[in-house]
Amino acid sequence: MIFDCFKKKKKGTIPPKTTDLIIIPEVKSDWSDFEMDVAELIMYERQWEAGLNELFLDPYLCTIAQIHSKYMVKQMKPSHDNFPDRVIQAQQYADAKWVGEIVAFGHGTARGVVRGWMSSEGHKKIILKEQATHYGISIEHGIKNGELRNYFTVVFSERKQ
Repeated sequence: MIFDCFKKKKKGTIPPKTTDLIIIPEVKSDWSDFEMDVAELIMYERQWEAGLNELFLDPYLCTIAQIHSKYMVKQMKPSHDNFPDRVIQAQQYADAKWVGEIVAFGHGTARGVVRGWMSSEGHKKIILKEQATHYGISIEHGIKNGELRNYFTVVFSERKQ
């Protein structure tokens, strides 16, 4: 599933009330090996396969992704629910000009999830967006009917100049 947004934040607007707003002191600062493996494969696709720029890992975007991955675990399904809230958060905390998001669930390997995204034109378009400069990633785990399921969120952004 994908979601892409080109909305610009209006000056002086107050973000809508949400239960998912970021609390700045709780910025994600640790990444699992699984998350880093997914990130490395995304960078491989961008840099080596497509000849694009490397993206910088942004802890605020990772926090935004983590909040959404945890939400998907609670819902037990992948979604782009509340994406406009994440756009506002990325604009406020990560100085984002453009925000794109890809999600997935169920994959047990980094190679499997990235292969799935790259075989989908919509996901591939977000991953290979030339203007993207930063990203955040989160993988959270949930159990449904005794089965472990991974929920993935990657938030991409173009940082304002």
